[in-house]
Amino acid sequence: MKRKFDAEFLSRILSGVIIAAAAVTIYFVFQNFSGIKSAFSTLVKVLQPFIFGFVLAFLLNLPMVFVENRLLKLAERPRKDGKEKKPPKKKLIRALSLLASLLFLILVIALFVVSIAPQLVQSINGFVSNLKTYVESLNVFVTDLADRFHVDSDLINSIMPSFDQLVNYVFGLLQSSVPQVVSITSQVTSTLLNTLIGLIVSVYFLADKENFVARSKKVLYAFLKRERADRVIRVAALSNRTFTGFVSGKLIDSLLIGIICFVGLTAMRMPYSLLISVIVGVTNIIPFFGPVIGAVPSVLIVLLVDPRKALLLLIFIVALQQFDGNILGPRILGDSTGLPNFWVMFAIIVGGGLFGFTGMLVSVPVFAVIYALLREALANRLKSRGLPFKTADYDRPGVLEREESGETGASPSEETEDQDHKDEDDVTK
Repeated sequence: MKRKFDAEFLSRILSGVIIAAAAVTIYFVFQNFSGIKSAFSTLVKVLQPFIFGFVLAFLLNLPMVFVENRLLKLAERPRKDGKEKKPPKKKLIRALSLLASLLFLILVIALFVVSIAPQLVQSINGFVSNLKTYVESLNVFVTDLADRFHVDSDLINSIMPSFDQLVNYVFGLLQSSVPQVVSITSQVTSTLLNTLIGLIVSVYFLADKENFVARSKKVLYAFLKRERADRVIRVAALSNRTFTGFVSGKLIDSLLIGIICFVGLTAMRMPYSLLISVIVGVTNIIPFFGPVIGAVPSVLIVLLVDPRKALLLLIFIVALQQFDGNILGPRILGDSTGLPNFWVMFAIIVGGGLFGFTGMLVSVPVFAVIYALLREALANRLKSRGLPFKTADYDRPGVLEREESGETGASPSEETEDQDHKDEDDVTK
């Protein structure tokens, strides 16, 4: 009895110590969050070429795997004369597939530079050169509108700036931002250099990615218990599956939305159709808030050129994003994240607040992986207690009835266990 009491007492003391240590750690993190964030930013800056390299490798891996699978099927196809074929040279096929993916990347960049970039520059130059006319037209439109609805003209004049005031404001802003321009130029140069180094890193990684993954597995099994190493590999497979489905689907979806937007705006003879379509397509990559972010500058641009068409543009963008959110997006993306809309919004706000634009882009797939792991842990916890997993079993008022506790139903862990084992090799794909 004394031994049992001592064991329970020791267990409580140990639990209290762990909770106190966790509380102190959390307090330290919050008190020194700026310092920790600064150290993390410095580490990211040092590792930037390798981060760019792995990002490029992830993007290039999608077309490379597509081409590689087709070449392997073609090489393994039996000969018509019945003779035995030589086994395919996988290194040669990998080299050809990697070369094809690099050529595809170069083709996309060249297509943008040759066909889209000049029109974008022309649109921006035309917008800047005609800015005075646009501002004057906007002032006339607002003044006529104020006269029609009997609004005080002094109030309108105080709200609407003149062109000279706008020019003075812009020049003052430019003069005060010269140091920032120099800093941005330096950052752009550094980013281009890191991107070039990252491209070389991505080529090395993709050329021998199976070896990198095999060595990583060897390190895991050497320093972790087998069960934990298996768990890490399954989480890596889940992350790869989630990121691949989300990124590839979102890129295709945004490209189609940009093309549809350009066709629609051209048919409506909207000014700066290409510029607005690029803005809408790029910002559409951001889930949930992307349409709002893209609509604001687009409507402002058209508002200066033709205020009457600004409302039409706003209606068109809202209709386009409704089409994307309810029809096109679900067909392309499917349920690649498995996140409810509330958690999508939560992930984007938190990710954008902590890491800016990059955080808004990657927060949804990252949180989707965390959400899936927590959901599986919850299912296992409920199953161990003989409780049902389905949320519908808990929507009745009051406590859970005893006779329902045996109806555990199928848990996500049971449904995806075979799939996790099957997808362990997805880390290499």
